[in-house]
Amino acid sequence: NFEKLCKETKIHEQNLIAPLPLELSPSEELCIREHMDVFESNGFRFLYNEANAPRHRLCLTALPYSGSGGDGKKAYQFGID
Repeated sequence: NFEKLCKETKIHEQNLIAPLPLELSPSEELCIREHMDVFESNGFRFLYNEANAPRHRLCLTALPYSGSGGDGKKAYQFGID
C-alpha cells in the first residue's frame, strides 16, 4: 500500500551535469521556495539566484532517483505535453 511504499522507498538524488534553468511564474517560484524542504526531502535540489530576473531565479540541480528505472524527465515535466 501507499504508506508502506513511502516508508520503505529510499529516494536518492541524481545530480545533473549542469543546472537546468527553470522558467516559472512568480507564484510557482514562490511555492517552491516556501516548500523547499518538501522538495528536498523528495530528492529535488534547486539553486536560487536573486540577481536573476523574476521567473528565472531557480535552477534545478538534482532529480529524485529511487532505483526503479526511468530517465527522470517526467519528474519535472509534469505540466509539459
